Amino acid sequence: KEFFTQLLEILEAAVKKLEEQEQLEVELQEIKREKQTLETQLTTSESTLNQLKEKLTKQTSDLEWQTLNLEACQILSNFLTKALKNSENITKRGEELKQKIREGKNSNPHILEEQIEEMKTSLYQEIDKITSFVLEKEGSEGKLKELEEKLAGLVASSGLLSQQ
Repeated sequence: KEFFTQLLEILEAAVKKLEEQEQLEVELQEIKREKQTLETQLTTSESTLNQLKEKLTKQTSDLEWQTLNLEACQILSNFLTKALKNSENITKRGEELKQKIREGKNSNPHILEEQIEEMKTSLYQEIDKITSFVLEKEGSEGKLKELEEKLAGLVASSGLLSQQ
């Protein structure tokens, strides 16, 4: 009888060990499923992150293009504004000179010569302004050239040429 009691205890212990092992197997399978779920979530998150990174890179590139375009427009706008102002000044001075000459036919020739000299001086000053402006414009052209180089670098780095 004692033998059977010991045998029964041994069998019960073996069954208990088997149940514990089965429980461990179930827990291991659950851990593997959780691991697989987490790996899937990680892959999805990485994909989303890469998409956001590409979108940010494109937006940054677009902003750089817009900034360069605005700088070029500003330089050209300044150039055109100054050119228009100088042109208007020269036209105005020329009209004033014509008027003085017309008025001068009936007045003292000496006074007319002085007025003509004043107008010439004024016109020469406008020409000097235009000359300085042209020199400044050449500096602006250097800026435009620099902007063109930046644009070329941006095109190369963004890969737009290969896409088009």
